[in-house]
This record gives sequence, structure tokens and C-alpha cells, in this order.
Amino acid sequence: MDFAPVMPWLIDVLAGVTLAIGLYALVRFRMVVAPRMRERFGSWARWTVWALVALLMVVLANLELMALREILHSWFKFDSSLAHEIIFAVVALVGGYFLVARYVRRQRTMDSANSESDCRIRK
Repeated sequence: MDFAPVMPWLIDVLAGVTLAIGLYALVRFRMVVAPRMRERFGSWARWTVWALVALLMVVLANLELMALREILHSWFKFDSSLAHEIIFAVVALVGGYFLVARYVRRQRTMDSANSESDCRIRK
């Protein structure tokens, strides 16, 4: 079986998954660090962490897109790879969204389970 026709699409999906994991890691970092920075230094530090993480997300996405363009151009001689870039972006954003949504949903259920034990019904 020859994987040559499918290989560019597999590279798109792999790059998208890699970016999704990177975005997820940055969101998790922000969710852990930003509240601690607010407690220690104030609200301005929290916003600084948010801005830094947003900047890192943009830089990470652009670096991966440049690498994807270079790989598609040098290995497969693609000059215009718009369809591949769209696949890359869709896989990255959808994958990152579902990873973050899964984490937030799990965190909320754990928080609500912990808070139920603290609640007391008064008659």
C-alpha cells in the first residue's frame, strides 16, 4: 500500500493535533497560574498572564503553520496549500476546544461534589 497520496493530509492532521495539545497546555497553565498571580500580586498580574498566554498561543499557531507550509513545500512541492491549512486549523481548534471543554466539565463536577459535602440543610 502506497501512503504517498495520503501523507500530506496525515501531516495536516498530526500538526493540528499537536497544536490542539499545545493550546490545551497553555489554557491549563493559565487556569492554574492566573488565580495564584491575582492572589499574590493583584488583578493586573492576572491580566498579564492572560495576555502572555494569548500571545504565546498566537506565536505557537504561527510557528506550526510556517513549519507545515515548509514541509508541504519542500517534501511534496505544494505551492498553494490552502486546503491543508484549513484542515490544520479546523483540527487544531476543534481538538483544543474539546480538550478544554472536557477539562472544565470535569473540574466543575469535582468542585460541585466537594461543595455538596460542605452544605448543610437547616430546618
